[in-house]
Amino acid sequence: MARSKIRVGVVGYGFSARNFHIPFIKAVPDLEVTAVFQRAEAPADRTAASGSPHCVIDLPHAKHFQQADDFFADPDIDFVVVATHTDTHAFFAEKSLLAGKHGKSQLRYAGDGDYQTLKKLKSLNAFGKIMEAELHYDFESPSWLKSMTSTEYTPGDGHAFGLGTHSLDQALQLFGRPKSVTAFFRCQRGVSSDVEDSFTIILQYEGDQTELIVTVKTSVTTPMEKQLKYMVRGSEGSYMKASRHYVPIFIRNVLT
Repeated sequence: MARSKIRVGVVGYGFSARNFHIPFIKAVPDLEVTAVFQRAEAPADRTAASGSPHCVIDLPHAKHFQQADDFFADPDIDFVVVATHTDTHAFFAEKSLLAGKHGKSQLRYAGDGDYQTLKKLKSLNAFGKIMEAELHYDFESPSWLKSMTSTEYTPGDGHAFGLGTHSLDQALQLFGRPKSVTAFFRCQRGVSSDVEDSFTIILQYEGDQTELIVTVKTSVTTPMEKQLKYMVRGSEGSYMKASRHYVPIFIRNVLT
């Protein structure tokens, strides 16, 4: 008997859903996009895109829901992917669980191989007493900056929530709860806005880690072939990892 596919419902049809989620869902033979929750009405002319992208044009075989309750009540959805604005992730993730669906939120909480290596080295005490650590999530002029047009801040906006979620989570796992947090938010994309695209967050500790300073950074002005990802300095050893981020290249390939 052929194995049935996992039927995926996607919450949201913005830039992230179209570029970071749906292409990968479609690439997996065991998954299929069954439904999309997009509040915008379907265009009258469905033969070609006009104006903003719409799921009924790009995914004609998927169901289109404009109401959240109808979407989560659909028995044909097995797995929900939440790809909406940051401040709605918890709300839709909870609705998914209450509806008995499996699912994931857009912001991930699993570490990659580089992070696992760093975590392993720390567990082996390879650094001795750690004095300083830097965790970076840098991108040189990423293409999504053009969509950051808001000048007034609303909860969840900015890269501190969007990208800092990943690096701050790793800092907490590695070093625990800090005694103090100092943050500097900046806008490097050439506009005057309360919504930051770059930040530096300094974490200081107490007890056995009194001398430790952890810096968590994201910058969008960083013309380097390989971006610094991790830097750890300790009494017995140091660790530096650079990474060539693939995301901007991937976006161009998807959109062209």
